[in-house]
Order: sequence, then C-alpha cells, then structure tokens
Amino acid sequence: MTLMFSLFSYMGLGPALDGSQLEVLEHHPERPVSDTPLLFVHGAYAGAWCWDAHFLPYFARRGYHAYALSLRGHGESAGHESLHSAGISDYVQDVASVVERFDSPPILVGHSMGGMVVQSILSAIKLQAQCSWLPYRRPACAVPR
Repeated sequence: MTLMFSLFSYMGLGPALDGSQLEVLEHHPERPVSDTPLLFVHGAYAGAWCWDAHFLPYFARRGYHAYALSLRGHGESAGHESLHSAGISDYVQDVASVVERFDSPPILVGHSMGGMVVQSILSAIKLQAQCSWLPYRRPACAVPR
C-alpha cells in the first residue's frame, strides 16, 4: 500500500526519519475480530506511552490490533535534538511511514496535536469513515455509503 503525501504544500524543516527510528508500541488480540489496525497518535507533550496503559490493551482485549507511535522528538523516537524544527508535515510523514507497514489502511486516532496530524492525513486520502469527538458530547460519526 502506498500513500502519497506530496499534496501537502507546506514543508517541514526537520531532518528526514525512516520508520525504523520511530517508537511503535503494539498490543495484539488473542482472537482478532478485524484485520483493520488501529493507530493512535499522541498530542504535543506526550508519546506512545500515553496510549499504552489503557487504550491499547482495551482495544486488543476487544479483538483489535492496536498500535501507538511516538512522533519524532517524542518518547523513544529519534529526533529529540531537532524537535524545535519539526512541524506538522514532519509528523504527517512519521505517521505515513508507520502506515506503510500495515497490510490494510488503519483507523487513525489522534489526540490534540495528534488530531491535527490525523486531519492533515485524512484531507489527502480517501476516507472510509470519519468521526469527531467533542468534549462533553457523544461521538458524532458518519460512514459514507
């Protein structure tokens, strides 16, 4: 599967990283219910660790392959020395490099700045479904027919 992100007109200033330099935490189900993986993207002052205590095990227990990456300069990923020059387009490339590893397109879940990264990705590729979570409200989801 190839995702092309050349549609983005903004350029990141950070050095290029390949996917092997990014921390990716994984929880796998005993009995999978879906081949579609879940990929969680953290906010600005966090890393993959923020998803590891509750969300990854929760979804794995329910039959999903759950992954969380640490964007460059966060968690155990490379790039701490150049974090000040990383931008959203760099983080989009980080997510894209992890997405390329999957056999099928993942469901992307982003929090805070991670939500902005996910929205940037979704604006460039065809959506199968879209969900928004608003504070103090029920999730509003739409699946195109």
